[in-house]
Amino acid sequence: MTYDKTEQTAEKTQNIVLTADNITLNNTFELSKMIYLKQDFIGDKNKILRKNDIFMCFSSGSLKHIGKVAFINKDTEYYAGGFMGILRSRFNAKFVFYTIANDDFKQKLENSATGSNINNLSSKINDLKIPLPPLEAQEKIVSAIENIESKIHLLDSSLPSLDSKKSEVLQHFLQN
Repeated sequence: MTYDKTEQTAEKTQNIVLTADNITLNNTFELSKMIYLKQDFIGDKNKILRKNDIFMCFSSGSLKHIGKVAFINKDTEYYAGGFMGILRSRFNAKFVFYTIANDDFKQKLENSATGSNINNLSSKINDLKIPLPPLEAQEKIVSAIENIESKIHLLDSSLPSLDSKKSEVLQHFLQN
């Protein structure tokens, strides 16, 4: 969503615009930078991130940020910023997200980006092809990936306690 800079405010309001800073390089959605617009600002409701949207960086000075995507799990009140895009799929949105977030597809996006100073996908995004197996296969793929992500999350969450246990073992043997 584009807006006049005079619409920005330092005060917290309910009109919040999100930039690519809110998408990690690991393709997760993390609120880290919110731009507030004046409370009386009326934006395009189609630019508000909704459940099952794919939030994507369409333009950036850095190729590593082109094509960063995040899956939106629930309805929000946040607007997508000017260099951002929202993909709304008629197919299994999670399958489309996982396909776009894949390193091979990201490389295709980087190769498609045009521009001398600002790399831009806006004019090329509709030309990119996403393989679409039957819906049943899409659902199986999504389920398998989500199962793997759950295992990764479980392992990630146990790392701090394992690091702590290493310290405890070392301290125990150094004290004896």
